[in-house]
Amino acid sequence: MFSSRNILFLILGSVLVFGCGTDEPELSDTRGYISSAKDEVYFQGDILILEGSFYNNQGLHQIEIINEDLDLYFVLNLQGQIVYDLNIEHTLPLLQTPKIHEVLITLTDVNTEVRTFSYLVDYAFRPKILNMLFSQDPTDPNKRYFQGRLEDPHGIKSLKLHSLRIGDMINLQFPDQVYIYDLNEDFWFPIVETFGEYPLTLQIVNKRGFNVTIFDFEDALGN
Repeated sequence: MFSSRNILFLILGSVLVFGCGTDEPELSDTRGYISSAKDEVYFQGDILILEGSFYNNQGLHQIEIINEDLDLYFVLNLQGQIVYDLNIEHTLPLLQTPKIHEVLITLTDVNTEVRTFSYLVDYAFRPKILNMLFSQDPTDPNKRYFQGRLEDPHGIKSLKLHSLRIGDMINLQFPDQVYIYDLNEDFWFPIVETFGEYPLTLQIVNKRGFNVTIFDFEDALGN
């Protein structure tokens, strides 16, 4: 059985414990979000838009967004403000290879505590065709040649040259790991189709499924 003295000691002890707890400072905690364009793919020259909102009840000191690969450098002194709304635009540079880049958004609060948020930039490429040339065989008026260089760091999947009046004239499927291909393809027109205009459509697809399509060539048959 507790005596009056023991009961008084327990009461005083409880008061001291809870009293000390209320005197401790609340830990600083930065909260917020960075908007995510899920499954969005970026290409050279695209505008990367970073938006978000961040909060710290004791004050924010600095935000820093740096990614050397993407030529992205953004540092701002927030001067202790409680809420910061982010909205920046950045033009993506020409890179040499496709890659998913992780952009880190680092916030430092007035107590020098750090919190980071991330945003993924899926940098990709479309196929490229260079030095495209059509010519006619000097010995066969119905035979044409198509030349050029294909380039794609994802790998080239297919090329199709098509005419609505004639159908497919070239249809190439490439094996894996073909990143550069020099075209020197020949194709024919039926004799009855050798007169008039024949707009052509060229489509090149890479291994990620991105394509470049050129519609309605004219004067592509050569002389």
